[in-house]
This record gives sequence, structure tokens and C-alpha cells, in this order.
Amino acid sequence: IGGITFPDTNPSSLIDTQKNEQEFKKQLFIKLKQGDSNGVKAYIDLITTQLINSEQDLNIIKNKLFEIIVTANSITAETNSSYINEEYKNVFSVLSTESNVNSLRNYVLKMLLEYTSAINHIRTQSENPTISKVCFYIQNNLDKDLSLEQMAEYANISSFYLSKLFKEEKGVSFITYLTDRRLEKAQELLQKDKYSIKEITAMIGYNDQNYFSRLFKNKFGISPSEYRNSL
Repeated sequence: IGGITFPDTNPSSLIDTQKNEQEFKKQLFIKLKQGDSNGVKAYIDLITTQLINSEQDLNIIKNKLFEIIVTANSITAETNSSYINEEYKNVFSVLSTESNVNSLRNYVLKMLLEYTSAINHIRTQSENPTISKVCFYIQNNLDKDLSLEQMAEYANISSFYLSKLFKEEKGVSFITYLTDRRLEKAQELLQKDKYSIKEITAMIGYNDQNYFSRLFKNKFGISPSEYRNSL
């Protein structure tokens, strides 16, 4: 992948000046493999915002976005061998000719969400129905007190078995999954100026604004207020 460059790109300027960029890309591809469209959107927003704010040469930004799409295409092909994205053959030319950074962001997001949908189609066909039921409930009740024990009771199984299922199906613990969903919801809400950070804290099920802010910064590398100001 690394050999692809756009016209006038200076190789020496390809040094990553954003300390969280690699971690964001790692998390992006994890969310893609999980078929998690909300997670993919959240990390694409973070990555593109960082790239745009870094004041790097536009061709360097294009190169990095191109590499993300190439990797995402490979991941999708490995997971869903029958999926073909006809737009993929035009990616290089589209990125080469586009000069508007917001259009670049939207284009990459569109491509990644299509890949996510293709992967999610395969995953949902084989996902345990109990996990599907619990995850649906979580997504629609993030403002409530949600514990492993409560969800196990909701699903009529033991908490031990539910914990085991989450590890097997999602690759993460129940609490990690729940926290990720809450923080991704917080990202969506932070994009709407009508909600204060205190209100958002309550809307995603936390009582302590400082605790929420620490969780957010630990995951995304910036505080909720810094994230809002970067938009």
C-alpha cells in the first residue's frame, strides 16, 4: 500500500504528526470487522478531522485516505468473498481530482459504510440471536443503568453465559461493548450544539461528568469539549 502517492506529494512530509492517528485507524478497522457502522463513522470523523486540522499537504491527506480505503476493501473481501464494490476501481481518480476536504471526508465515509454494511450482512446471518437481542436493547437504552446481570435477566440466561457470548461474538467484554456504544453516542450528541456536556453525560447513562470526560479522552485522545471545538 505504502508505494501509492499522488502528484506533487513530498515523501519526507508523510511523517505522522498526529499521535493518535495510528490508534484511530486500528480502532476503525476493528469496528469495520465487527460490522459496526456507528463505530466506523465515529472513527472516520476523528481521523479526517485530525488530518484536516494537521495542516498537512492535501496530497498527503489524500494518500492516507486512499490507504484506508484499500485496507478496508481488503478486509471486506476477506470477510465477504461475494461482495464487489464497483466504485473501488475509481477511488484513485476520485481522490486525485477532488480538492474539497469535506467532499473527501464524505466520499471516504460513504465507501467505508458500504464495506461495513457488506460485513454486517455476513455477521448478522451467523450472530447468536441472544446477543442480537441484548445489543438492540443496549443501543436503544443507553441512558439507563445497564449491568451484565440486568441484561442476563432480560435475556433469560446466566450472567456468566452472557459474558462468554459477548467475548465470543463481539471480541470484547460486555462492559467494553457498552462503554463503546455510550461514547460513540456521545460523539453524535456532541455534534449538536443544543446539548451541554452535562446533559450528554446523563443521556448516555453516566452520573459523573468528570468520569465521562475521562472515559472519552482515554478512548479518543481528546476531551468532549475539544472534540466539539474541532468540528
